[in-house]
Amino acid sequence: IRMNRAPKMNAVVIGAMKVATSSICSYLEACPDVYMVPESDPNYFSDDDQFERGVEWYEGLLASRTTERFCAEGSNNYAAKRLFPHAAKRMHAYNPEIKIFYMRAIQ
Repeated sequence: IRMNRAPKMNAVVIGAMKVATSSICSYLEACPDVYMVPESDPNYFSDDDQFERGVEWYEGLLASRTTERFCAEGSNNYAAKRLFPHAAKRMHAYNPEIKIFYMRAIQ
């Protein structure tokens, strides 16, 4: 936990549609050490318009956080590399130590 500045997002849940990303977010939300942002799919790193709102907007999603160790969000678009090739680079630039929960279907 950073004491002198707003906390950074340090975990994201990504994956294709219908592979349980919402369920994983719900399970994580139930953990006392995890703060899940209330807005699903903020798409900050993938959507240019959202990204242009700035890091203050993104970290503002953590406004209701109290003492949770992990700050997380879920956005399926981050997994769509062909559509959003810059998402991974933006995530890494924001927080090189961000934890990624990548959900995928097994056939």
